[in-house]
Amino acid sequence: MPSMGILGIGNDPYYHLLVASDIVKKRKFPDRLEQFMGPSNETYPPFFHILLSLLIKRVSPSILVKFFGPIMDCLNLIMFYLFIFGISSEKIALFSCILYAFTPSLVENSVMLIPRTVATFLFNICIYSLWNSFVNSSIVFFCFFLFSLSLILVTHYSSTQAILGVLIFLSFFYIGSSFPLYVMAATLLSVILNLLLYRRKYIKAIKDHLNFFFNQPASSINFNRIGVNSPILFALLFSMMVPLNIMLNFNLLKYKLVLPDLDPFTWFCMLQLIGTLFIYLVDVWGRTSNYFTFALAPSCILTAILINEWFNKLFGDLFFASILLISLFLSLNAAKNARNAYLHITKPLLLLFEWISKQNNARIICFPAEYCRPLAYYTGKKVLYASGWEGVVWSEKYLSPMYEEVERGNMALLEKVIHSFAITHIFIDATKFHPGFLNKIPVKLLKKEKQYSLFSTAN
Repeated sequence: MPSMGILGIGNDPYYHLLVASDIVKKRKFPDRLEQFMGPSNETYPPFFHILLSLLIKRVSPSILVKFFGPIMDCLNLIMFYLFIFGISSEKIALFSCILYAFTPSLVENSVMLIPRTVATFLFNICIYSLWNSFVNSSIVFFCFFLFSLSLILVTHYSSTQAILGVLIFLSFFYIGSSFPLYVMAATLLSVILNLLLYRRKYIKAIKDHLNFFFNQPASSINFNRIGVNSPILFALLFSMMVPLNIMLNFNLLKYKLVLPDLDPFTWFCMLQLIGTLFIYLVDVWGRTSNYFTFALAPSCILTAILINEWFNKLFGDLFFASILLISLFLSLNAAKNARNAYLHITKPLLLLFEWISKQNNARIICFPAEYCRPLAYYTGKKVLYASGWEGVVWSEKYLSPMYEEVERGNMALLEKVIHSFAITHIFIDATKFHPGFLNKIPVKLLKKEKQYSLFSTAN
């Protein structure tokens, strides 16, 4: 049985490690994982799993889980500092980098082995390479922009949507310059490059992405989030961007800005921030909290510029120090909350997993659903797969929120699922899902470790 230690890292890393291990074992990218039952299987773009498959050949999974996120964050910060130092000044680069390092959202992401950490790194390379290639007409930076964009497209769905949304938003304000041409050329070349490298897998990723885009639960504009209660009013607000675009376009192209104190890069950061938050506020692309991470970099840059330019030296340094202390406190709290909020693999749970791994022909359903990934990883047994945050299972011709139905007492549905997938065992964490419903169906307690129990469905 794999040894990962007692970690609070959520359930996503186990899925990613299963896919990476399958790639190493079979030397090809799996269409689905054999550990999971059911016709539905979660899909991710291929790059992150290919990267993990290369790493787990040389590094143990426990080391990878503990250090991958922090190492990616360090690389992200080094890159971020070098880019801002090259574009602006050493002081602004240092201020921006330190503020960015202690943003709670970034710290929270670093505690897990997830593709979003890689995508955030690539996102920043993409945006600031684009700026350098545009301003300096640099082929080198355009190549950085091209390759980082192509990697984002095959790394993370939400990040793909975020980068394309921001690039379209930025291009809207730079119409008449070469900026939109840089964006269109790089996007087209990125798609061609990915088709050449990944072929069938990339085509499948595009299909899965479109399916994810059009069929995810949060697929309507959330007007209440932005204080707009009418779609018509929202349309009017959006139309105001047109005269704003004309006004800014004229000034941006000639670098004669509306506000003389703001240089072109500051305007670029402001537009990047507005574009990212616009995607966040519109709330049409699923879990919008993912997008907020991409607004952190321009926010930190603009904060550093504000401190540097609009305050005297003494007050600016004191203000910066106070922000840093607040950010440090919030980041430590975010890391602590992340460790507490996400799924923990405790010693009693490991003992139960070890016992399950010795059971022959076990086919298991988990309550709650978040345990299906770590259980499959540790035991190697067949597990009925359900997404950890949606908790849904395909059954014949309908999609059923099975876990909610079971909580409501719909035992007929549970018995149907047990019969359909030949379930032999039921795993329950009693602190997260009350086991009382099992009194209504014929089951037998086989093993218990603290709050974790395994039941047999055999009569």
